[in-house]
Amino acid sequence: MSPELKEKEEARELKEEARELDLKGKGVVRVRLHGARDLRASDDTTKDGKKDLSDPYCTLGLHETEHRGTACHKTNPSPDPDH
Repeated sequence: MSPELKEKEEARELKEEARELDLKGKGVVRVRLHGARDLRASDDTTKDGKKDLSDPYCTLGLHETEHRGTACHKTNPSPDPDH
């Protein structure tokens, strides 16, 4: 392993250890969004007057903190939940 790569790996490990120490005793909540349904199309991408696509995202709030997920760009909202 090159010295530069070794240094980067050590820095990454130190950063991870510091993060773990910062969280120690505070608890951790992990959330995974598995899907969504009944999304409304909000963008008219074909300029025909009909809203046909959407860029949905999820927000999660806990006490005073709010996190916004990444948008799923150009999503076709389908009434079929298995789609």
